[in-house]
Amino acid sequence: MTLPEWSPGAPDRLTFASSESGVWQIHALDLSTGQRRRVTDHPIGITEGAPTYDATGVVWFQDETGDESGRWFHQPFNGGPASPFLEGVPHGWNEGLAQGPGITVALISDRDGFHVYASEDGRPAKAVHESTESVALGEPHWTARGFDRSGLSADGSLLCFENAEHGDLIHPALRVIDPRTGSTIGEQVDEGMSLNSVCWSPVPGDQRLAIVHERDGDERPGIWDLGTGERSDLKVGLEGGILGPEAWWPDGTAMLLKHMRNGRERLYRYEIRTGDLTPVAAPPGLIAKARVRPDGRVWFLQSQGDRAPMALDDLGNEVVTPLGPDGGALDPDARAPRGQPYQAWAFANPEGQTAHGFYVRPDPAKAGSPPWPVIMFVHGGPTSLDMDRWQPEVQAYVDAGFVVGMVSYRGSIGYGREWRDVLIGNIGGPELEDVNAGLKDLIANGIADPRRP
Repeated sequence: MTLPEWSPGAPDRLTFASSESGVWQIHALDLSTGQRRRVTDHPIGITEGAPTYDATGVVWFQDETGDESGRWFHQPFNGGPASPFLEGVPHGWNEGLAQGPGITVALISDRDGFHVYASEDGRPAKAVHESTESVALGEPHWTARGFDRSGLSADGSLLCFENAEHGDLIHPALRVIDPRTGSTIGEQVDEGMSLNSVCWSPVPGDQRLAIVHERDGDERPGIWDLGTGERSDLKVGLEGGILGPEAWWPDGTAMLLKHMRNGRERLYRYEIRTGDLTPVAAPPGLIAKARVRPDGRVWFLQSQGDRAPMALDDLGNEVVTPLGPDGGALDPDARAPRGQPYQAWAFANPEGQTAHGFYVRPDPAKAGSPPWPVIMFVHGGPTSLDMDRWQPEVQAYVDAGFVVGMVSYRGSIGYGREWRDVLIGNIGGPELEDVNAGLKDLIANGIADPRRP
């Protein structure tokens, strides 16, 4: 399942996506009553949904054919007939949905380009910005976007989107517009570097936007204040990437930072006035998403190489558990079994640089002693990385007696701007060199035996 999402206007009404029925669908949960139901029942599957701003309804993006294009639909929160959402927004590819008081914004792409539509007070949406270059809200598709916090400011007066309108798709820039008129309020462009919009301050009238920049090589947090026009690049004493201020605390005095180093993520509370950092209790691994509840509790979706994802809070509680296919309590034995843990790994690549990754060893009680037959499991992207995260395919190979090696080769994210951009104009060489260097290292250390099938 994904991390439950809520609207600032009604935080007890949650939506989340889950595959508990056998196919990914959107579900709704009212914490005040305990009422829980499956909202969608679509054969293709639905992963992107959210409560409406006032939480009287649930919205989701429905793909009819599997080509990832579709349109938005709506249903009352407690159930009822479903209907198309946002009159005037055409069929297309989803680039994000943002909601604020009195306004909803949908970004759609089609074969003619990218379009920003705004609907005021439920009226038919109108196009307020169009471009032939990429335009999208900050939160990426693979996080199963819920209630977006990167697009509209808390009072709904400003809209930020990432764009390639400066001519660089690989390194997005930021633009803030008035969502009612389309007029530009501000822009940020770091030439040759990426900028990402993450989340607006939750305080109405506060026009501070948390961003992620690459001016120092690694990803680092910043604050762009649209009220003053000033941008502050925050100094955080942590090595590795700060992949995002995931959220603000409700009073706007602190941010929740996600720190990634060598494929494992951790959470910190960052005091904006003093710069103090306080660790948030969360197991290291992949933290797919994290949010701060109105009471200050932190909720996050976390997994490790040997454990499937769970929605947890900073007290160690599982905040929402999946149900069984019949809608009843899930039998503990029906959960994915624990796998073998990921071993952190570093070695030298052909350029003399240190490359990182993980390897997973089979259980010696079942597969005997090393060396074992080997599979190098190569991540896609290439702008992705290997992390200490749950991957059933990897555990299946390990169960079959293989050691599995995973390399965050040159071109991967999470290791700084220069490491990621090596592949620009040079795809097919550096990444294969690094994967092969990792294989040689496993062989040299007596872990992998390339002669065994």
